Amino acid sequence: MTKIERSDSIRPVQAVDVVLPAAPRPSAASPNVVLAIVCVGICLANLDLFIVNVGLPNIAREFADACPTEALT
Repeated sequence: MTKIERSDSIRPVQAVDVVLPAAPRPSAASPNVVLAIVCVGICLANLDLFIVNVGLPNIAREFADACPTEALT
């Protein structure tokens, strides 16, 4: 255990004011920008669905001889 010695020259601690810069306020999104982003997302989702539906017959032909029970063993 270490010995703590008392000093006769104890002075009170002075408070220091710290000023932090204000955080930048996020700008409000324009309704037109939100609408454009949602429309692009819907178009991409529809395009993905279209591509999958076009490709399904080819995928089915490629796996015509596959047996689902063989994958489990």
